[in-house]
Amino acid sequence: MSCQISRPKIVKIQGDRIYINAGYQQGVRNGDQLRLWHKSQFIDSLGIYRNAQTQSFATLEVKTVSSRSAELTLIESEFLPSLQIGDFLTKQIPH
Repeated sequence: MSCQISRPKIVKIQGDRIYINAGYQQGVRNGDQLRLWHKSQFIDSLGIYRNAQTQSFATLEVKTVSSRSAELTLIESEFLPSLQIGDFLTKQIPH
């Protein structure tokens, strides 16, 4: 059995509301700001499929939290069209 770090993923987008598969039990709190990451795949020069993760400039804020899910909104609404189911999020570290 291996351990994997849990990263919240977007599971639903409804208008300007974004839902993730992590909540209070995973440490998500109202007001948290999360950074968006896009997942993609590519074929390298040897013909091997590789996974890539690209950090977006989009920041989302947690509005409502339940035990295992949360509702977020985008701070910068111009990034809404780039959101995809399966994109993942990380907590922003305060400066």
